[in-house]
Amino acid sequence: MELDQSASHPESPGTVAGDPLEELERRVLAMAEAYKAARLARRDAEAEANALRNQLQERDMQIVLLKKQVEGDDLRTTVRARVESLLKRIDELEREG
Repeated sequence: MELDQSASHPESPGTVAGDPLEELERRVLAMAEAYKAARLARRDAEAEANALRNQLQERDMQIVLLKKQVEGDDLRTTVRARVESLLKRIDELEREG
């Protein structure tokens, strides 16, 4: 929807320069252009916000996966330490026996 400012009515022989109606028409056209620009800016801002929201969701999923991985690593470390401790005890018992 493009607004063509050149389509304003040509001055008729009885039109006075600086006519209030022409001024009003100019202001309405300027306001329509400003509205159009604001709508485009809003559309762009909403698209960017959606993209950032998607990135945030992806990062949240990555964080959850990393937390699970760390918890799994902690569990493995604990199990490994306990198994090593048991193996040392078995070696000690074998040496004694």
